[in-house]
Amino acid sequence: MISYKTCKCCGNDFLTEESFIARTKFVGIQSFAPYKMSSIELRDCSCGTTLGRKMSDMSLSLVAA
Repeated sequence: MISYKTCKCCGNDFLTEESFIARTKFVGIQSFAPYKMSSIELRDCSCGTTLGRKMSDMSLSLVAA
């Protein structure tokens, strides 16, 4: 099975987006507005490495709610 994301530092494997969210700690959001219609959500792995996932503006409104 292909992983959703793998930490390059410790090798922690996140098989799905849901497991990635459940097993990492929210850090913040890097916005590229008004130049792009997407942002990156930053999350910390248990080893301390910061990982990112691309989010559309629609997803950001759901996170902020």
